[in-house]
Amino acid sequence: MLDYTFDISRKTDKIKVICGVDEAGRGPLAGPVVAAACILPEGFVPETFYFLWKDEEIIGQFRIRHFLCESLREGAGHIGYAIIPAYRGRGFGSEGLRLTLEIARSIIPEEEIYLRVN
Repeated sequence: MLDYTFDISRKTDKIKVICGVDEAGRGPLAGPVVAAACILPEGFVPETFYFLWKDEEIIGQFRIRHFLCESLREGAGHIGYAIIPAYRGRGFGSEGLRLTLEIARSIIPEEEIYLRVN
């Protein structure tokens, strides 16, 4: 029997926690399913990483923060990304951002998606 309880006994008044649960697998009819939970301190949010490939090389990384805390709303925003220097200025960042925005629209609950540009 699986135990779905989790311990937050270390929680104090100074730290608020967020618990996120996710599952992966094919389901009970096609194969095993694995579930995991992660408790994050206040100020941390769940984020998903995506990688942009060209041939056999990773040339970019894109991150979607699933929602914003106050520091992210005034800072980094929902999406962060980087392209390695050898591939900058060739449209890879724009295309990766376009693909990331398509996915972000299904993840982010807010009506607006924030992206900070430096």
